[in-house]
Amino acid sequence: MARRLCVASGGSGDLVAAWALSRLPSLDRTVAFAAPVWERSALDPRPGPRGPGDLCGLVRDPRGRRIAPTTSLPGGWSPLPRFVEVSGSDVFFLDVTDGVENLGRHLARLCARAGADLIELVDVGGDVLAAGDEPGLRSPALDAVLLAACDASGIEAVVTVVGAGLDGELSPAELRRAHAELPLMHEQVIPRSVAGRAYADLAWFPSEASLMMLLACQGLVATVDIKAGLDPVVLDRAASIARTYLLRAVARRSRLVQAVRQAASFDEVNAALSDAGQVSELASERLFAKRAAAPRSPSEVSAALAHLDDRVTYTSLRRCAHIYGASSRAQVDALDAMIRRSFAAAYRKPLVPTFLMKEFGSRLHADMGVAP
Repeated sequence: MARRLCVASGGSGDLVAAWALSRLPSLDRTVAFAAPVWERSALDPRPGPRGPGDLCGLVRDPRGRRIAPTTSLPGGWSPLPRFVEVSGSDVFFLDVTDGVENLGRHLARLCARAGADLIELVDVGGDVLAAGDEPGLRSPALDAVLLAACDASGIEAVVTVVGAGLDGELSPAELRRAHAELPLMHEQVIPRSVAGRAYADLAWFPSEASLMMLLACQGLVATVDIKAGLDPVVLDRAASIARTYLLRAVARRSRLVQAVRQAASFDEVNAALSDAGQVSELASERLFAKRAAAPRSPSEVSAALAHLDDRVTYTSLRRCAHIYGASSRAQVDALDAMIRRSFAAAYRKPLVPTFLMKEFGSRLHADMGVAP
């Protein structure tokens, strides 16, 4: 029986899937979870991943730096402390700012001290499987760094992908290519009962792909508009399938992993990805931070709502926030609360029925108070 450390591949949201997977019947036992702290701009306006000095209240555990319910992120907010409180799980902080080799050594020490003999890198959406030449990649840095570090740790490691395609980064054809080129170790389905319990406990979590995955596991079939200019993502029972691959095979297939292996800082990761032809999420966040966020005028909102596709079943909360110009956590939370009050049972966070947005969206905007 393996004792596994579950690692969130793309950030804190992947812990939702990791927690659900840990509830499945298995001979393996999850001994702990681990994740970096890098939240999107609405939650943490400072670009880039956070180091240990950026967090207050990390617990000095013999096994490693542990996140507690009282841990905080000055100047921003991370859902990890609340996740620890709700789940009752041990979650350890991973410092991805200190280079790939140091992170690999950290993972090896953490496994040794926690009694884990297997690392399971968990990803919702499947962009962790990218070869590196896919044009839709928007967040390659964390996946590449964690793949490289897990590979360098010397610990047996696997990659598990669930909710393939729900992040909108890899196309269905690119995902099929990855599945065909990577030997599959095993696959399993997250049952409705497990997903339902996870959703009941974690529906507050600000990870749209993870929550959509849990809704699909419960039987929701839909198409979702998640971002302007992207094709809608499809929710169906296929999103409930968790596929597991040898991490070594995934890492060797990725030219981005090869590019970042020698990086000694996150700036070097960013530069290596740029040299490899990819724009990292750090570069994107730095560009976003230079732009002044501005709320939308009523006419701009009306025009955006009119362009929503009637054939798409749902519009995601984050897409709605972009339409309204709600760019801070407080504004997004206010929008979430107003949608919940206005649409009640028709709203299953983060999914807003598109026909309701088209019919009543302008009224919501007027009530939000974000318009100039």
